[in-house]
Amino acid sequence: MSISFPDESPEYRAARDRLLKQEVELRRATEAVAATRRALPPGGVVPQDYVFQQAGPDGTPTDVRFSELFVPGKDTLAVYNFMFPRALDEDLPCPSCTSFLDAFDGAALHITQRVNLVVVAKAELSRILAPLKPVQDQVVVVSGLYHKNAGATAGDSGGDHGRSPTVFLSGHCLAQSHVFFGRTSAEVGYSGAA
Repeated sequence: MSISFPDESPEYRAARDRLLKQEVELRRATEAVAATRRALPPGGVVPQDYVFQQAGPDGTPTDVRFSELFVPGKDTLAVYNFMFPRALDEDLPCPSCTSFLDAFDGAALHITQRVNLVVVAKAELSRILAPLKPVQDQVVVVSGLYHKNAGATAGDSGGDHGRSPTVFLSGHCLAQSHVFFGRTSAEVGYSGAA
């Protein structure tokens, strides 16, 4: 089936058809990469039960351990590393992260039916909570400011951080910088506790 627009030139149509073929090839390549990502074996075990800070019932910072981010009945934890500050020499949240998380509120409602969902940043908890007000009812927001590995999953060994999600299954790191919610322990070949 061929689509054409009124008064288009033959050159335009030929260029659009070439573009469509490239878009189809890109989609197929993207799907192949996603299949390869889903087939990855589990990564290493999280080396310790890291402590983060989250807002307690009265709003004051309260310690929460990594293991406590897994609620009963959900063995998958998706962690979004929120770049705050967005650069080591700035004091602002990443505008792309903030935009993504603002729009994430509706999806989070559905995602959290199957997996645990956490947003972490290397900043004071009070500073993180302000720009994340729209999603606070749907996701757990924590500060990893007080340990060097918080946010380092997408950064360097010195604790520099980047915007990306990381997925854990019962304490094993499944993937960095990729999202694939809803993978079960059987799908990744893991059946034990961390």
